[in-house]
Amino acid sequence: MAEIAHTLEQALDSLRATGAFAWDSPAIMFTSADIPVLERALQAARRDEQAWLGFKLVTDSRTCTQGTGWEPYPDGSANTETFPFFANEALEIVCGYEYSPRDRFQMLDITRGPSMHFDQFPGLTWSSIPLFTATRLVIFGASDVARYTASYAADAGFEVEVVDPDPSFLSEERFPHAKRILTAFDQLASIELGRNDFACVLTRNHAHDPEALMHALKSPAAYVGLIGHVDKIAGNFELLRQHGIAAEEFSRVHAPIGIKCGAKTPAEIAISITAQLIQERHNR
Repeated sequence: MAEIAHTLEQALDSLRATGAFAWDSPAIMFTSADIPVLERALQAARRDEQAWLGFKLVTDSRTCTQGTGWEPYPDGSANTETFPFFANEALEIVCGYEYSPRDRFQMLDITRGPSMHFDQFPGLTWSSIPLFTATRLVIFGASDVARYTASYAADAGFEVEVVDPDPSFLSEERFPHAKRILTAFDQLASIELGRNDFACVLTRNHAHDPEALMHALKSPAAYVGLIGHVDKIAGNFELLRQHGIAAEEFSRVHAPIGIKCGAKTPAEIAISITAQLIQERHNR
């Protein structure tokens, strides 16, 4: 979030000096009334909070204030102003303009993603920019399950990296939206896992599950998931125990990985894995 924080600092400096600042994405002109919004957004970016800089974008000033009769918010927007606002998961809002109950509902719901309410009501739309760092997901193995998981997780907002020693499997065609790390599984020391990172062990044919799992458990990773049948998982745990991994460490492992939903195919298993990743990210 260093880039966002730097942009916010520039915006604040410009507003304090001249009283106006043009924002490139989306196109909006900030005024001195927006200084509290940008100050709170900058604070959130520096703290890496679950927070967003949002934008109410008026496309038709005639219709945006009209009510639709939709309960529990039958009235329209409070005004015809295009404006920025700050919102976070704690339901905090900072805004320099009047807003209606329906506006508030949409301002808080925009935390679900950019353009969550695109054209929901006539005359306006909403957009947002996250002020926090995307969760890093490291997938060990370029298996078919890994291929689908990398795609789904990227769509869900994870910053995905895939590790495998075989370039024919770890190809751009198979992993177009992930950072590809070509390395042997006995050389994982260079791949650091921090306390906010997620790790999935999905190696091809389970051939290198033990090495990858050991590397993940020696790290402070926030999430560790291991694919496989319960007997295979138990065997891997025993092997790692013999190599010095304390038995209590295995309680950190989500194994078998994914939520239970009857998944069988690689795509279905990947969906169950991604669902669990989203759930764990939310719980944190």
